[in-house]
Amino acid sequence: MTNRAPFILLLSLLLLLSTSLVMQASSLPGHLVPIFSAPTGSEPLTHPDDWVSFRGGPSNAASRIFETATRQKPTEWSFKPSPWTWAYRPGTGVWSSPSIARVGERVILFVGSYDNNLYAVDAFSGGELWRFTTGGEIFSTPGVANINGKHTVFFGSAERILYALDAETGAKIWAYQLVDWRYTVGESRISSPAVFSLDGKEVVLFCWWVHDASFARPLETTEALLLDCENGQRVWQTRFSKSPPSSPCIAAIDGQPRIFVSARDGNTYCLDGKSGDLLWKHTSQGEVLSSPSCAAGLDPPLIFVGSRYGALHALDSRDGSPVWSFKAGHWIDSSPAIVEMAGEPYALFGSHDQSVYCLNARTGRLRWNFPTKGDVYSSPAVFEDGQRTLVAVASGDDYLYLLDAWSGKEIWRDRPGRFLWGYRIVGDSIWSSPVAARLNGQWMLFAPFYDGQVHAYSLGEAKEMAKHRSSYGEVMLLKIASTIVGTLLVIGILFRLGRQ
Repeated sequence: MTNRAPFILLLSLLLLLSTSLVMQASSLPGHLVPIFSAPTGSEPLTHPDDWVSFRGGPSNAASRIFETATRQKPTEWSFKPSPWTWAYRPGTGVWSSPSIARVGERVILFVGSYDNNLYAVDAFSGGELWRFTTGGEIFSTPGVANINGKHTVFFGSAERILYALDAETGAKIWAYQLVDWRYTVGESRISSPAVFSLDGKEVVLFCWWVHDASFARPLETTEALLLDCENGQRVWQTRFSKSPPSSPCIAAIDGQPRIFVSARDGNTYCLDGKSGDLLWKHTSQGEVLSSPSCAAGLDPPLIFVGSRYGALHALDSRDGSPVWSFKAGHWIDSSPAIVEMAGEPYALFGSHDQSVYCLNARTGRLRWNFPTKGDVYSSPAVFEDGQRTLVAVASGDDYLYLLDAWSGKEIWRDRPGRFLWGYRIVGDSIWSSPVAARLNGQWMLFAPFYDGQVHAYSLGEAKEMAKHRSSYGEVMLLKIASTIVGTLLVIGILFRLGRQ
């Protein structure tokens, strides 16, 4: 037994090495060159080059295509606004989810930060174009729209102020204060804006929650506020809850503008876009942090929203009646993206059960689920190349994934960087969601990460490299097979030496 101890020890070390190589193989990237085709379903009520709501439009697909006269080719880049790191506190995120829009001949990525700044970044090069400093953190996705020939970016800050800026220069056009300053009033929770046309006028909607701890004037309210995009004048305002809201989704249902928004009280609300009147509400069995998406082209037109009961609900957008419900293994805070594949609509979303799901949007039937090793808070970005549809999503295991949306197979994954702070509360700083854009024929994936940087990945550069590199699955299998063969050879040699 004593003579065999060194042999057993060496064998154990080899097995550990084998496991390590397998884990390394699982993180090797593959390559793909997608070409854009817009998903079908409900269309934005403004120009498709604009970014009119949280994930770009009612379907939440978060992808765009841009062609510029310069025919400039984009490069991979990482944007870090400052070498300084602000102190961590619970509830802190690093970035908002970004928006991307064409402003003149530039394509600009707009993203808010925990350092109180809104940044405009050149999508081709990663160069900072301008920054606008506010008095609070910016965690909601900026909205961008062409208002009377001038591109305007809309967003809210935790200081309880809404802003409209010139998208080209960052100059302030107007600001709207939600609540008068009092030392008892805390930071507000402001949704991403939604821009749409109403009776020939461009308007912007914000949903917001604020709490006043004053004994004399206690206040806890959630309201929807519609403003004139040009001058910031109020069109209407309505109170609908007392808990933080999601970001709203706006779609034309039977020719009428309808606003769909959820809140942590477990309700999903439908408001009349013209008056703000409550038309219906649906109550789920848990809190709702997921922002609704809409497929107005279906019959009946459906909206989709996740809940912390672990269910994804499909509701009739006309009256809020349930059509189907799918139960995942844990909370669903991710906002579903709706895309058409092979003539059928599908809903793609993540869950705290560490999986990404794809369901038939008509029936709720599961097509596939993909396991990660962390809670999936982020919402997916979905785009297609004419032959297969792709989905990009970030997970709490610190990886950004690119999946085949039809099969659920992994194409590649990447870990952009280390966490900005040395510790964190579970769930903090991983809410940012990626966006995809094709720039002059080349696909780019933009992912704000909690290493304090925004990362841009080029998918087009893989076109030539793919001829010389194996795919992700082939590389992984090759590594595993090589490790097993090497281990067996070493065992055989040691066995023969032991017999001698």
